[in-house]
Amino acid sequence: MSENATTSVKTPVDFWFDPLCPWAWMTSRWVLEVEKVRDIEIRWHIMSLAVLNEDRVDELPEEYRDMLATKAWKPVRVATAAWQKHGADVLGPLYTALGTRFHNNGEGPTREAVAGALKDVGLPAELVEYADKATYDTELRASHQEGID
Repeated sequence: MSENATTSVKTPVDFWFDPLCPWAWMTSRWVLEVEKVRDIEIRWHIMSLAVLNEDRVDELPEEYRDMLATKAWKPVRVATAAWQKHGADVLGPLYTALGTRFHNNGEGPTREAVAGALKDVGLPAELVEYADKATYDTELRASHQEGID
């Protein structure tokens, strides 16, 4: 490298998301736009609305409690399994595929939408089976706590 050459070091931006959260989704699209014009590197991490609210579930509206109980764990568990089995680099593309289907296309967090998102990014279809398994909940909770800390 010549004396005049400089190296550009990108500023890391740690972004925690739950695929169901519309606010995280909107913010994630904004930070991707920022990445186009600033020297940042987005590092995607998983958090969980179900974990975040588990100690105050009785205080929440019934509709939100129902969503946490019936829908919140499934997509985030699949994302966690993908991360654990295929590395952190899959999180950004998978989140984009999930969020596009859930939020932009109106498919919601269905099993079919999750399976479609896995296919969209070339991940194995069998990862959808982790939607109903607590296999990687320890890792999910650790990532969530790291974001809280």
